[in-house]
Amino acid sequence: MLFRSANFLLQAWGKPFALAESFNRRTTFLAAYQIASKMTPAQLKETGAKSAFEFAETMVKETQGIYNAGNRPNIGRGAVGATMMTFKQYSIMYMELLSRLPLKQQAMMLGMLILAAGAGGLPFEEDAEDIIDTIGQWMGYATNTRKTIRNAAESALGKTAADIALNGVMDQMGLSLSARMGMHNLIPGSGILKQSSIDKSRDVQEFFGPAASVIASFGKALENLATGHPDRAALAMAPVAVQNAVRGLNMMNTGYAEDMKGRRTIPVSGMEGFAKSIGFNPKSVAQFGDIKRDLSQDQRLMQVRRESFTSAMADAIISGDMDARNQAISDMKEWNLNNPNHRVMIDMRSVAQRVRAAKMEGVARFLKSTPKTMRAEAIEEFSK
Repeated sequence: MLFRSANFLLQAWGKPFALAESFNRRTTFLAAYQIASKMTPAQLKETGAKSAFEFAETMVKETQGIYNAGNRPNIGRGAVGATMMTFKQYSIMYMELLSRLPLKQQAMMLGMLILAAGAGGLPFEEDAEDIIDTIGQWMGYATNTRKTIRNAAESALGKTAADIALNGVMDQMGLSLSARMGMHNLIPGSGILKQSSIDKSRDVQEFFGPAASVIASFGKALENLATGHPDRAALAMAPVAVQNAVRGLNMMNTGYAEDMKGRRTIPVSGMEGFAKSIGFNPKSVAQFGDIKRDLSQDQRLMQVRRESFTSAMADAIISGDMDARNQAISDMKEWNLNNPNHRVMIDMRSVAQRVRAAKMEGVARFLKSTPKTMRAEAIEEFSK
């Protein structure tokens, strides 16, 4: 009974999307059929179609796409590839259509994409940012391409014009559609080697598609159950439409947006909460998330570099290698010289703790980190 109810709800949520898809295809067919009906036989023959019906059918396939297995790239036809490419088919269809158009039509198509999603929604835009950041960070620079582009655009154009250029015209109506309508992320796992990306779960999920997302949601649900939050556990496993509806209602009731852990972030209006409930991300919430993401990337990179230099220093002292010790100091100075706004220092307190821990036996090292209330029990267990 429960399974049937859940299945009914999922079908009900998907019905509007199916109706929209059907409407788009029917409208395209009718418009193309009318165009073909006004063509002369010679003009129709130039298109490669034998009839107005065939012309309209071809237009539907070329503009709306064919989503069966036979129209997938070879890499997306096997069990693993099909899972990885589940949500990439539309992007592939878009790029394939774009490649077949003349230059003028390509410019018009990309222009419409920029109007809707901004320059940040252009094909491969986020992939390019990931690759540039990865190369720059491995070369010893605090590269943050997204933040650099945003700051440069605001300096050159002003805040309002920069928002339109980067996020599209809908941004000025209080809604952020760039993430939903853009083609910025087409290469799975493009940021997996970024030093500033400590948590690789997002990149791994891109590799393995919806299956990884389902597993990650299940893991979050179990974590919330274990910490006594069954409501958050249920929300983690709910469809995205349900999650948006619940979060939107919470925003309307509390007047605040919340992060994934239920903590307040920024104040929002009732209309913004309503927009979230029907699946639209408010501009204010999206901007807060973008700024937080950019600053967090810099913080994580500094954390990674500090840990790297501290670990190298500790290893050098433990092994008595003076050359390695001097190299750790030299590497830190070079980083600080190249990145004056992201300077780090070797944590000598942490170095000392690691050196002392390395000289201890395993039991003593474990007992040192054990809470005092548990030490007697731990000693007894090790003594058996």
